[in-house]
Order: sequence, then structure tokens, then C-alpha cells
Amino acid sequence: MQSTEAIIQSAGRCIATVLPLETHLSYPIPLRGGMESFAAFLYCKANVVYDQGIYLLPPSHLGLVNCNDGSLKIRLTRPTEFGQIDPQEEVLGVYKTPEGVSDEEFLASKALLYRSYDVLLPAFFANQTNLSPEVRQSVRDFRLSFKQVSEEALLRYYHAAGRDFFAWLDQVA
Repeated sequence: MQSTEAIIQSAGRCIATVLPLETHLSYPIPLRGGMESFAAFLYCKANVVYDQGIYLLPPSHLGLVNCNDGSLKIRLTRPTEFGQIDPQEEVLGVYKTPEGVSDEEFLASKALLYRSYDVLLPAFFANQTNLSPEVRQSVRDFRLSFKQVSEEALLRYYHAAGRDFFAWLDQVA
């Protein structure tokens, strides 16, 4: 299985070639796909405003990266696919470093999130519930760091797309 950073790089390949530069890429959303392991990604139109943050619109595309070979498939999507009714061209919210968190702390949380993904993905894809202490610690680290760095405006979409992953996290926590 590829590292989380390699999976994210695969997902980002289509920005500026297929999708506009003003596209925001979500964090990976692990999906089980039979014998295959995938990470879904939400692609949102975005407008960066200096000293304010990234204004996010609802996901316009959904990408699936094969976690073993890094291949990417991307397609159009709409909020209704995730059980949402947000207008496609209306801002969902602003993504920025949380108040009181330094850039260094934010980047450290993001690095912890990526390390947690690397530990959790094999356990999730194998549907393991009897976890080692290292994997249990990664569950705690993931939950904390995801809460700190994820886009609040997209949380409904993350939970809809990654229903199985977030249910598994709750089960093994």
C-alpha cells in the first residue's frame, strides 16, 4: 500500500490539468472496495482570500485513488450524492488555521494526521477490530488531528462519503 502522502499526490495530479487551479482537495476518505482499497477525495471550487482563508464551495468532483497502485478516477458529483442540499455555487464556509493555533502547530497536526492514516488504513481495509496498542494510539491521534485540521464546512461530506470509515473509528475507539 502506498503512503498517505503518495495517495494525496495521486489525487492532486488532476488539479491544473483537468480541474482549475482554484480547486481545493480534501483529505483522504478511506473506502473499502471488495478486493481493492481506495481513498476518495472531494474536489471543491475555492477562492483564497489573503488573511481570511479559503472560501469553499460544495464538492464538484469526486476522485478515487487506488491505494495500491495510485491510479486515479475522477468524476462529477453533486451535493445530493452526499445527502446534502447545498446550492452548487454557494460558499459552504471558510477554511483557515483555527484561532489560537500557530502555523507550526497546524502543520504538526497535519503531519500527525498523515502518520495516523498510514497506520490506520491497513487495519481499516482488513476490517480489524482487535487492534494493537500502536493502532489504538493512531485512532486517538487521528480523531484529534482530523478535528484540528479538517475543513469544518466539509465535515458533513466527509461523514457521508466515509460512513464506513468513521463508523469503524467509533467502533474501535
